[in-house]
Amino acid sequence: MKIFKILNNYYLELIIFIILFIFICYFYRSFSNDFSTSTYAYNELFINYHSGFIRRGLLGELFFKLNSIFNISHKIFFGFIFIFFYTLEIIFFYLILKKIKNFKILITLIAFSPALLLFSIYDTNVYFVKDIFIKISILIHAIIINTYKNNPEKYSIWLKYFIIPLLFFIILFIHEYQVLFISIHALFTFYLNCKNKIYNKFNLNYYLILIIPFLLVFLFIGDVTDYQNLTKFLNTYNIQIHQQIGLGFKGLLGGFYKWHFYYFSYRDFIQLLFSFFLSVGCFYFLFHYFIIKKIIIINSEIKEKYILFFIPTLFFFFNIDHC
Repeated sequence: MKIFKILNNYYLELIIFIILFIFICYFYRSFSNDFSTSTYAYNELFINYHSGFIRRGLLGELFFKLNSIFNISHKIFFGFIFIFFYTLEIIFFYLILKKIKNFKILITLIAFSPALLLFSIYDTNVYFVKDIFIKISILIHAIIINTYKNNPEKYSIWLKYFIIPLLFFIILFIHEYQVLFISIHALFTFYLNCKNKIYNKFNLNYYLILIIPFLLVFLFIGDVTDYQNLTKFLNTYNIQIHQQIGLGFKGLLGGFYKWHFYYFSYRDFIQLLFSFFLSVGCFYFLFHYFIIKKIIIINSEIKEKYILFFIPTLFFFFNIDHC
């Protein structure tokens, strides 16, 4: 039938339309009190530079500056920011998935995976997490790679003057977890180097500059004074930020241990392991299967080493909720 032929030809567009419709419903809800308050992710958006420069403080600082000038509501400010970036994420996914639009099963798995596009939909408590900026940076880099994979000179310009500054900015001002995903960006560069057989003209050395924001994050990770000052300032808005701002680096590690091994039972820990194998493990084996079957064709040198670039991102997994 003609209708099935049309659906077959525009299968990807249909999937994207469904996802966009789902998000529009959540975009509307993001301005309501029951959706946008009393969650860790939302409260963290208010972290600012009231008590001095501190990690993750830029968005909160921008809100308070605009609020003081235009009296803009926090629900309007943060609501529209996340609408914009989630819309960008969907558009970028569409541009990338167009490359494999004939593999409908793969497109469906990617589109409706609870670990990718719909992560913030399956768990609305994380709708406002700043991880969206990390995802956007990866997707932008992937699109640039697809565009300039046969033009290493232009890619080099994008890498030096856009990608590296973007990562620098996100690490220092938005979300320091971007550090854990630098290896993914490095894999993109490694892929293009191998594809064009160039190793000296531009290479992974560009990423060394990101050591600077990484060290600055440790310097401005926050202490008890910062936490107390911010808590006092934000009480006016009935906002309570997480105590990790006042823990420092040692306290952050200690908090990681308490959260995952002390406050939770063996059952919770088993759930954590299952979450790991059913998310990270499944993605890896699926990706590797496509390489073996030559659905995804990559250089033999990349085939031997690509898994090494994913190791740093595993640390991110142990920083997420698993209840």
